[in-house]
Order: sequence, then structure tokens, then C-alpha cells
Amino acid sequence: MVKTGVIKKIFNKLVNTNKDIGKVHFNDIIKFIENDNAKHLDMPYNITVDKKKKYIIFKKNINNVSMSRRKKV
Repeated sequence: MVKTGVIKKIFNKLVNTNKDIGKVHFNDIIKFIENDNAKHLDMPYNITVDKKKKYIIFKKNINNVSMSRRKKV
């Protein structure tokens, strides 16, 4: 599937490995992209996937704490 191949390449560029990234993660990202209400997704290796208007943004967070585990202030 083309989508899965693109996602694999993105992860490989961000973390230089696909070791712990599996089919379930690729399927989660594809479902996330297709869901109009979803805006943010946390992935392994501190990778986040965000939707902004018409764009899907893959980002490696430099902090060791993922977005969902940050302390609420």
C-alpha cells in the first residue's frame, strides 16, 4: 500500500529505524488521517502526528515526555 510506504519513509527519516513501528501503527495513522475530528496522535519514539488544515505534520519531540503525559498546569 502506498500510504504505508510513505509513512515508513517518514519514520525512517525522523528516527532512522522502523524497529518498533509495526502494521498497527501504520493503520492507526491511516485511521487518524481519515478521521475528520482527530487532531493529534502520539506514536513511539516521541513522534507526534498533527493535522493542521490540509496538512499532516509528523514531528519528533525533543522532550522525553510525550504530549499526552505532560503534567497539567
